[in-house]
Amino acid sequence: MTIALLPLDSRPCNSSFPEELAGENTTLLLPEIMDDYTRPAPFEASCDFLMDAGARADAFVISADHLVYGSLLASRTFQISETEAIRRADFVREVHKCFPDKPIVLFSIIMRASISALASSDLDAYQAMMDYAEAVNRAQQEGDVWSAVAEHARARIPEDVLETYLSVRKRNHAVNLHWLDLPFSSLLYLQEDARVYGFHRLEQQELIGRAEGRQNVYLHNGADEGGCVALARTLLGGRKIQAHVAWLGPDFIALYEDRLFSENVKDTMRYVGIEEDPDAQTVMVVAPPPDAKQQENDGQVPGTDLDRMADAVNTLLEGKSRVYLLDVIGANGGSLRLMKRIRHPERLWGYSAWNTASNSLGTLAAQLALDALEDTGNTAFRDARLLDDLLYQSLLRDRLNAWVRANGEDPFQLKDRKRAENRLREMYAQNMPYPWVTPHQISLPWARTFEVKIDRGR
Repeated sequence: MTIALLPLDSRPCNSSFPEELAGENTTLLLPEIMDDYTRPAPFEASCDFLMDAGARADAFVISADHLVYGSLLASRTFQISETEAIRRADFVREVHKCFPDKPIVLFSIIMRASISALASSDLDAYQAMMDYAEAVNRAQQEGDVWSAVAEHARARIPEDVLETYLSVRKRNHAVNLHWLDLPFSSLLYLQEDARVYGFHRLEQQELIGRAEGRQNVYLHNGADEGGCVALARTLLGGRKIQAHVAWLGPDFIALYEDRLFSENVKDTMRYVGIEEDPDAQTVMVVAPPPDAKQQENDGQVPGTDLDRMADAVNTLLEGKSRVYLLDVIGANGGSLRLMKRIRHPERLWGYSAWNTASNSLGTLAAQLALDALEDTGNTAFRDARLLDDLLYQSLLRDRLNAWVRANGEDPFQLKDRKRAENRLREMYAQNMPYPWVTPHQISLPWARTFEVKIDRGR
């Protein structure tokens, strides 16, 4: 099957992951011209790609935000008006008109609770905007006490930053409503970084209300896994995969998410096409924070809890044929302490822990489904996740950031990316804990340290 994928942006999670997950029987077409960090992809180039690829593709997987704004980061800026954004969205009609028999799988982002942090100096405004969005929504429901909190948070936000943010929210929501009027085989709304309360709540309610009764519209937490889950759904083509979900602890609301994680697990599986079956030989193991309070790392988790979780994983590895470990003990990286307690990590079929809980969930769900479809294990992708999600995000990234700052650089805006990459490769060489993993090429895809690219040299 040949899929034309217009990814959310050029980061590995959106462009490389789908390529690495697609099986030997899948051809994935990707645009040659894409974004680069703060520079968005040109709209005309995206249109040309879709029309050219459409002649060869069996189906389309389209990031609405790439098509309209040029990238996820660009979707948080006001470079184009609402009128222009809707005009660009309408290009989907042209794709459908030219290729009426080819499925169009759309996914679109509901804007995060805050602004982009493109420099260390943005972090104060980033936090203040999160606080403001939450307080405004809570004031609408709970009264004056939260109104005072909202005003205090608003005073911490530069006026031009707030004005742009509110304008972008209004425009993006209008476009998200507009997608419902366009032709598609399925539409997935992904709620990017948020809290339980915020401006996104009213937007979600309106979207759900407008989509009521439609079986091909979905909404849950996530963002950067959108291309992977949409690809898996497209390749399954309505077929169902059976898997058991084994929880190693309590349900919880993850950092940067607005609902119980169990709801996101259920909805992600339903979207992809994975059915819960307690007798299945494939099992997705969910390792949550033992106290149901997710932090940025696992430093507060008692060793006894990690022992208990590792014992459960070790038992499953002995008895189940396909074990996939979803490590959401902490946000933005896995638990090195847990992995050290797993006797045979090389027996895992899959691993994911790289970003928010639902980013990790969607990535693993896509691998599980596509492994089942191909009836083979993608161990190379698993190894890349161990090097990225676990080793980089949980250990080397902080060390690299410290080195970058000590050399007068900002981890959000690297001026000498090559020098930082060379230092990172030295760190990998000094800290490689997995002897079975073949050599990989390590690089920084953008001029920042937030993500790393693991190239297995295919």
